[in-house]
Amino acid sequence: MNELINAVKRSAVGPAQRKNPGTIIGRYMFKDDFPGFSGHFPGYPILPAVVQMIAAQCLIEEQKDLPLKLSSIHNAKFLQEIRPGDEILIQCADRQIEGAMGSRVEIYSGGKTAASFLMNFSS
Repeated sequence: MNELINAVKRSAVGPAQRKNPGTIIGRYMFKDDFPGFSGHFPGYPILPAVVQMIAAQCLIEEQKDLPLKLSSIHNAKFLQEIRPGDEILIQCADRQIEGAMGSRVEIYSGGKTAASFLMNFSS
């Protein structure tokens, strides 16, 4: 798992930007040789939803400057395929979810919403 997380971090396009104190934006591009494409799907690689969630969590951890423990995902919608070489923008905004620290995540590809979900973290 650490290898995949490190590969996600290496796929960042430049440094993350803070939009305001509670919102961070990162850009990523996953190339053909990105390990998350392995087996998903042979001959037609698509970025797995779990990798999109890992990228969002890495971005939030960078913003908070601390490791986080994911406790739940809510209202996940994956609307558009993300293919090798697609540049994506991930925006994470702080939210209280069920009384705990959380984040509203929106992922864009080609100017369109590719995914959105809420991440809830525990201490």
